[in-house]
Amino acid sequence: MCGGINSSQAGKKKKITLDDLAGENLMLMKRGWSYYGDMLRDDMMKNHPEINIVDFNLYNVEAFNRCENNNEVLLAFKSWESVHPLIRIIPVEWDYTMPFGILHSKKPSIKVKRLINAINKVK
Repeated sequence: MCGGINSSQAGKKKKITLDDLAGENLMLMKRGWSYYGDMLRDDMMKNHPEINIVDFNLYNVEAFNRCENNNEVLLAFKSWESVHPLIRIIPVEWDYTMPFGILHSKKPSIKVKRLINAINKVK
């Protein structure tokens, strides 16, 4: 999913392709945050140099505001549709995937441990 492309031509589409992102600034989490994000970045830099990769440090309100204020495109998840009132999340039509999971502290609480154990039992 991509967000923050309301004012571009791509923002009028129902699905975004890599060609639609040509000339756009695509916000990706900084290198080293995600193996899959780094694979996406490396492939885009090699095969789609017309897409300008812009780093950011953390998915937070500041990142969403930057996306909107600078008319950039943010790699996002569908579940984040309601995070920012001015950003529209649009599905992408490409072969990149990124697994989604549960993030927790290195020393999770008892409740978090119980949740993780329950999830592992249904896998």
